[in-house]
Amino acid sequence: MSDLARLQQAFTDAVLSPEETLEGLAGMIEGGPLSPVQRLNVYRNNYRLGLTDGVAEIFPLVSAFVGSQFLKGALRRYILAEPPAEPMLHRYGAGFAAFLDDFEPASGVPYIADLARIEWAVHELQNALEEPLLPPEDAEGAMRAGWARLSSNMRLVVSAYPVVNLWMVGRGQLPPEAVRLEDGAQTAAVVLTGRQVRILPLEGGLAKLARCLHAGDQPVPEDLYAYAAGLAERSLLSKRDGES
Repeated sequence: MSDLARLQQAFTDAVLSPEETLEGLAGMIEGGPLSPVQRLNVYRNNYRLGLTDGVAEIFPLVSAFVGSQFLKGALRRYILAEPPAEPMLHRYGAGFAAFLDDFEPASGVPYIADLARIEWAVHELQNALEEPLLPPEDAEGAMRAGWARLSSNMRLVVSAYPVVNLWMVGRGQLPPEAVRLEDGAQTAAVVLTGRQVRILPLEGGLAKLARCLHAGDQPVPEDLYAYAAGLAERSLLSKRDGES
C-alpha cells in the first residue's frame, strides 16, 4: 500500500471511528488556527451530520412514528456500524431496516423496521426504470411453464404486523385508532408502475404466491397457479429473461 493510500485509509478510519483514533492521525496533518485534532473533529462531525440528515430524508414515516431525534440517533449508530462502502450515497441505507431489527431502543416499536423496509423500497423504485410486465391473461400459463417471476419493479415486505395499515396511518389515510397491532400480519407489495410507486396489501393466495416467488420456491404449488393473474393485474409479474 502506498503512503497516500495509507493516509487515505487512516483518514477514513478516523472519520468513522471513536474519538481516541484521532491522535494517531493528527501527526500526519499540519496545524493552523485549529489543531490537527480539532480540524479532524470538525470534518468528522460535519460528515456524520450531513450523512445522517441525508439518509433521514429517505425515512419520513419512520420519523413520524418515532420522532426525528430518535431516527437520527439510530442513524448515527448505523453509520458507525455500517459506514458507506461506495461513493454513490443514494444507495446507502439499504441495511438500516435490518439494523433496526436488532436495535434495542427500537424494541418498543417492533413494526418500525418493516416500515423502514417499505420506505427503502419506495426510495429504490423511485430511481428505477420500468420493465415490461406480464399480461394477466398470460400469467397462469407462464406460471405453469415456469417462466413467470416477480417484476424487478416491485419489492415485497412480509411483516408480522399490519404494516400497510400502519403506512396508511403515517400518510394520514387512516386514523390511528383504526389500526391495532393485534390485527396481525400483512404482506406489502411496493410497486413502480406508470412512474408512480404504490403500496398494495396482498392477502390470501396472492400473498402466498408472491412469497413463494420471492423465496425462489420451485415448483410453485399447484393450488397457487390461479392467483397468478391477480398478481399480474397488480403489475407484479414479468417474464424470466430469455423467455418470449
